[in-house]
Amino acid sequence: MSVSRLLTTITLALCSRTPSAMAEPGASLQQPASASVADSYAARVIFVNAEGDWVGLSQGIADLLSEHQISPHFEHRQAITEKDVLEPQGAPRSATVWIVMQDPGLVRLVFADPQTQHFLVRDIPLPQGLDELGRESIAQVVQSSTEALLSGSAGMSRAQVRQVLLPFMTHSAEDSHRLERRGTYPLNKSSKTAPSRWRVRLGPSYQASLTGKDFGPEHGPGIMAGVEYLRSTDSLVALGAFEWHFQNEHQNGEFQVAVQNSFAWLLLGWRKPKPNACLVALLGPGLQLARVRPTLVAQDAAASVGERLAHVRPWFRIATGFELNASTFALQLLGKVDLAAFRTHYDIENNGAAEHLASSWVVQPGIVLAALWR
Repeated sequence: MSVSRLLTTITLALCSRTPSAMAEPGASLQQPASASVADSYAARVIFVNAEGDWVGLSQGIADLLSEHQISPHFEHRQAITEKDVLEPQGAPRSATVWIVMQDPGLVRLVFADPQTQHFLVRDIPLPQGLDELGRESIAQVVQSSTEALLSGSAGMSRAQVRQVLLPFMTHSAEDSHRLERRGTYPLNKSSKTAPSRWRVRLGPSYQASLTGKDFGPEHGPGIMAGVEYLRSTDSLVALGAFEWHFQNEHQNGEFQVAVQNSFAWLLLGWRKPKPNACLVALLGPGLQLARVRPTLVAQDAAASVGERLAHVRPWFRIATGFELNASTFALQLLGKVDLAAFRTHYDIENNGAAEHLASSWVVQPGIVLAALWR
């Protein structure tokens, strides 16, 4: 290769390393410009009446927003007013996010643009409460919806979002006076609390118990109905339950006794969401209605049997176990212990003397499986 040819090659190689020599005009400034705009985005994330693992949720939201060049700022408030929601925030590239925990199984997210003229609302169900999956779901929705709002996506109007946040708002004296002059009363004037946190629980059940060596296992269908009071991290439950058990029999050489039991229960309980399931504990009194039918087995026996009879006896139940949630339904699996007020036994009379025929345990362990709509 000649010297002139070598010098030409070196010159071209050096030129190719100079951006201004090879790039189109303005191309080298395009990426830094967009990065600088993205870096100026911010998000105010406001937790309203926050309880639970909000520290972990805050970290997850901060990580996702930072990955998308949105700087987060977190606040905590016990309540929000109409002025908080509708007053412009001032920062031109800052969205506002309200995170409101309506109950342990649902969180509501409300997003506002910098001028508080357009809003987005997202409801996120939390079947297992604020566990790792729930926190991840909330963080992803916060990130995607904040980006959508900052990019100019249309959303709800101011009037619409007022209705969405209505149950969670309190009012200053100035707000109340202004609303009264307009003849609008968005809140019950005598109440500043969130809406009712009660919900119904209703569904079928199936239970089995060990009653002792004379009658063996006893089982049958039932139904549960009641209410649940939702709190920030757990809930309280009051249930009425009815159970019908299939007939059980016991016999010796001459006699047979058939017993069919039904139970009615009044149960009070507690429910606590956990990462993979909910813990459930129930206890309460109950009444047993036993229908007894004695039969003479040996036809040539010098004995006789009385008529059918029924008796009522008090019981007490303690139950604990797990609940798996799926949308509006919950599947419960509980271990239970039923305690009789006194020992149940069936005797025969032989020449004026009572002889033991059969009996059941005072303490009867078992299980309950229930599918509840809530």
